[in-house]
Amino acid sequence: MKSLPFVPSPLTRPRGERGARGSRVAASVALGAALALGLGACTTSPPTPPVTNAPETTSGVVRIAALEGDPDALLQARASVQVLTSAGVKAHLAESQTLSSEDARAQLAGDKVDLVYGGAEEWLVSAAPAAEAAPTATASSAGAQGEASSTDASGDADADAAAGSTPSDQRSATDAVSASLDEGLAVGTAALGERRLAAVTTKSVAAKHSLESVATLPAFCPEGRLAAPRAWLSSAGTAWESRAGCAPRESTGTADATAALTLLESGKAELAIARSNDPRIVGWGLRLLQDPGNTLGADPLLGVISSDRVGKDALESLTKLASALSGENWDQLQRLQAESGVSDADLEAWRAARSLVSEASPSAVPSGS
Repeated sequence: MKSLPFVPSPLTRPRGERGARGSRVAASVALGAALALGLGACTTSPPTPPVTNAPETTSGVVRIAALEGDPDALLQARASVQVLTSAGVKAHLAESQTLSSEDARAQLAGDKVDLVYGGAEEWLVSAAPAAEAAPTATASSAGAQGEASSTDASGDADADAAAGSTPSDQRSATDAVSASLDEGLAVGTAALGERRLAAVTTKSVAAKHSLESVATLPAFCPEGRLAAPRAWLSSAGTAWESRAGCAPRESTGTADATAALTLLESGKAELAIARSNDPRIVGWGLRLLQDPGNTLGADPLLGVISSDRVGKDALESLTKLASALSGENWDQLQRLQAESGVSDADLEAWRAARSLVSEASPSAVPSGS
């Protein structure tokens, strides 16, 4: 399979070149030229449990949202609107395009949305009983990053033990999320099976402290500062620290994984928790630590549906889309999204190259309502 040309972006330029005028135009042109090659999809259908109780056809409009803080999920939500519309199924983004995992569960159950995309880790965070959650960090306002800092990351050992094992692959993560859903909800699609949570540091910190994998963290963490999404810190963070033997001298909760990497890159933390496929890891020259012990869980991108409202006709199209969410084509969209955003035209070109456009589809399909 041919590789897509690299799109120059602020993630890989020297800092002084960030925001250069014309980058969005150049990126779009490069993307369009690459997608015009009509690359074949070198993917296989991800293992997703079949939804046996869905109706044959979808009635009404499929309202789609994504879990907040997950750019992959929002891109898939927008692409899903186009794919379903081209297949003759009415669909649009929900009024609240991004939701917390708790709100997503409530809105799915309350017939306010029909399909929500998000990482397995976030779905499991919202399913964790309060008794099993790690102590919540003391919140403090920290500007636009929305950070909450705590210097007490030791937590409760009993809570660590109660948190249980972490799903280590796409199938176990999908099964865990499926088991956590209320009646009437189901995992309809699964994608990005290789995506995981990851411990990330800078090259200079890795070299100074000989950090190669999570196994090398116990000696470093008592002197290091950790940045991670606050939802993860307050639910799974303490259990991970116990599994990994990592007790940071300070933990900072951030709005999402992007904010955690920003603190790392700016020198305000020495360790961050992020998604393994985040383009900033490579673009900013960061170091992803190996995790042979699977101390951090698999984080495939799952689509949770209302199984009595989303029909098998829609699921067939959505499964084809999920199968295409891998390889260089998806990486290209990620880089463009991180730079300046992906337009509806970009998404249309992407799905055309992946043969995700029906012959009867309109030339341009809006991803909004």
